[in-house]
Amino acid sequence: MVNSRSKGEIKALTSDLKKVLKELYGDRLMEIILYGSFARDEAKADSDIDIAIVLKGSVDKFQELDRLHEETYHLALKYGELISFYPISQEDLKDTEWPLHYYIQKEGVKV
Repeated sequence: MVNSRSKGEIKALTSDLKKVLKELYGDRLMEIILYGSFARDEAKADSDIDIAIVLKGSVDKFQELDRLHEETYHLALKYGELISFYPISQEDLKDTEWPLHYYIQKEGVKV
């Protein structure tokens, strides 16, 4: 099945998301990176939108996921999309021994 979502729709979603995340994290927010099938331009109709949230300082992934879902669920509803977040510290992202970290850096698109 081919992706029916336009690049413009994804750009609008990521633009709205960026505003919410800047408000939520302030100076802790270092980067927002779109990765996965949308970054590779291989998304299908049932693809989720993978977003890495790069933060300054240590990151408790479970706590951050709770915060992210609470603050961004309205965007998922507005756009009818499943957004998968991956909160990570700047330091941890540098560890390219983890394949996911490697691919986020290699294929990711900064928002």
